[in-house]
Amino acid sequence: MFIFVPFYLKLLGSEAFGIVSFFAVVLGFLAIADAGLTATLNREFARADRTLSYKANMLKTIEIIYIGICLTVVLGMWFFAPLIATNWLHAGNIPTQDVVFYVRLIGVGVAFQLVTALYQGGLMGLQKQVLANGLLVGHGVLRSGLVLLPLYFFPSLSTFFFWQIGVTIIYLVVLRVFVKREVRTEEKAVFSKAVLVDVKGFAAGMFLISVLSATLMQTDRLVVSGLFSLSEFGFYSLAGMFSQIPFMLVLPIGLAILPQLTQRISAGDFPNAMILFRKTTFIVVAIASFVAFFLIAYTPEILMLWTQNTDLVSTVSRVAQILCLGVLFQATQLMPYYLGIANGHTKTNIILGFCSVVFLVPALFISIAHFGLFGAGIPWLIMSVITFIALGYIILRKFANKMFKTWFFSDTLVPLVIALLAVGTVYLATLHMPKGWLVLVYGLIAAILWALLSLWILNRRFPEDQMLVKIKRIVFRNKQDCYGG
Repeated sequence: MFIFVPFYLKLLGSEAFGIVSFFAVVLGFLAIADAGLTATLNREFARADRTLSYKANMLKTIEIIYIGICLTVVLGMWFFAPLIATNWLHAGNIPTQDVVFYVRLIGVGVAFQLVTALYQGGLMGLQKQVLANGLLVGHGVLRSGLVLLPLYFFPSLSTFFFWQIGVTIIYLVVLRVFVKREVRTEEKAVFSKAVLVDVKGFAAGMFLISVLSATLMQTDRLVVSGLFSLSEFGFYSLAGMFSQIPFMLVLPIGLAILPQLTQRISAGDFPNAMILFRKTTFIVVAIASFVAFFLIAYTPEILMLWTQNTDLVSTVSRVAQILCLGVLFQATQLMPYYLGIANGHTKTNIILGFCSVVFLVPALFISIAHFGLFGAGIPWLIMSVITFIALGYIILRKFANKMFKTWFFSDTLVPLVIALLAVGTVYLATLHMPKGWLVLVYGLIAAILWALLSLWILNRRFPEDQMLVKIKRIVFRNKQDCYGG
């Protein structure tokens, strides 16, 4: 999606790209329709104390519920499409009847996309991460890359959305085949009320978290889409996409670790669960902070390299920087969030999410009224910093023997400072040097400095892993192989 955004802008135009961005917003917001079922399936599939027959019945039960969910989404979007097209989206050159049609296609696309998330979560819970991610990558290439071929000959939003729906259906069928194969038993899987009763508490908690999370993640875009033109909304969405890069890079790590964390906690292996938690926290924060600081330092140059659109760069550079900083603090709370989920705890996330929504919604309107488009990022940053500290304190105090100080200073603040030093040093050294494509070279230099410092600290923090020793062995083994050693 990142790679091909400039081509979408060129083939469809900024206004049409605003509707494509609205598709992403609707998908993110209607994730609440999942009702916490994907997270529940992921956790139950990962538990060591669940039988294969139980897992098969759970999958069957949730599948049946999902049929009703998807039909509701499609019918709801079909019915409200005229209202959305005329009273919410500010289209300039696109006829209203066309916008109505596109919104209805969005509803169909969102419904199928929700189901793929269910099966993807199931595979991750079964710890089939390589398979799940391989299928996800293939789907991404087909959906976001190969769509350029039909768009080149038929450059319209209809072509874009029909392609999205068709590819997603194929992906859905393939995912379902693999998940079914993993939980196949001699007994026929059946709809089970007992399964629903067994997980209702956790599922209800995850549903509330989904509602609050979707509201928090999409409210700014919903507000911007209603207050600004489709072109400006498209530009803001690109800034939001740009700012999500740090989180997107570390989210797969958290998703891969969650089943292992859940398995160790459910088996009573608390010491090893905490070692896994601490190491993963350090790695997640290290990666997210380096990428975030690099993007913030060179935002105009990177946006220009990415989109080749001077209007976009001048409009959203400052917005992208503040959003990126907010996303960094979202990434730092990823592992405390997963620690709570691995323990079946959702109460803290719900309370903090509710407080955040109460603050964010009015703050967005006030901030935008005073600062325009840039103001949309200010409340997001403030909220992210507060929830980062609050969530870490509460979860660590509850499930990690009051290890908040260790988590905050050793596992979070240290890698963050290392990233800031690495990027800051290179940025100051190159402040008056040529930019353009050379920014990528500067990033590589900063990355090498950051990686060496981070590995050194990580090796001292967790000497049982001896990560530097392992890397040396791999390097020297490869050199020996090259020379026939």
